[in-house]
Amino acid sequence: MRENVDLRTGAILGFWSIICQFLAGVPYVSFIASVLSTVLLGISHFKLSKAYNERSIFRNTMLYFIFSVMGILAAGFILAPVFVKVMDFFANAPSKLTSSDIEALIMLLMPYSNKVLLAVGAFYVCFVIGTYLLAKAYHVLGFESGIGIFATAGNFLFYGGMGTIVLGLGFLVMMVGWVLAAVGYHKLQQITFE
Repeated sequence: MRENVDLRTGAILGFWSIICQFLAGVPYVSFIASVLSTVLLGISHFKLSKAYNERSIFRNTMLYFIFSVMGILAAGFILAPVFVKVMDFFANAPSKLTSSDIEALIMLLMPYSNKVLLAVGAFYVCFVIGTYLLAKAYHVLGFESGIGIFATAGNFLFYGGMGTIVLGLGFLVMMVGWVLAAVGYHKLQQITFE
């Protein structure tokens, strides 16, 4: 009986985590929606791991979160000196910027271009590893639940994560993955036990 409650709760929380994921793009609520989405997905996969007695669902989801945070922290740490220079520039800049001010800013940032590339690279590598682990969690969830759309969602999330380097087009692919995951969670809610 407990597995049924965990399964249903996990499916409902997973569905709402996807809704919050899409709300993360809305101004003024994006931070709260992102945090809520992360928490709901973590609890959802914890419940589903218990229901299916498969630890890898929750473990891979947690590793996805860890690698995502590592990528953000690494990029932030690398870009901190650049941020300080830009803030200093704007603190001393006139209230109305001219084209010569913009040129001065570009010249100021030129020596830091390698740091920007390093930060983007560090974030990208951590992000791809994280989406791979999340895809593994969805593959296991699809196998355990018998709902193959979860595996397809995992593939879209992983390939979208890899494709983000191409002008962010991968984010569109990831959106399809999140929609497929929402459909999977909805189907999972329909499962009834006798």
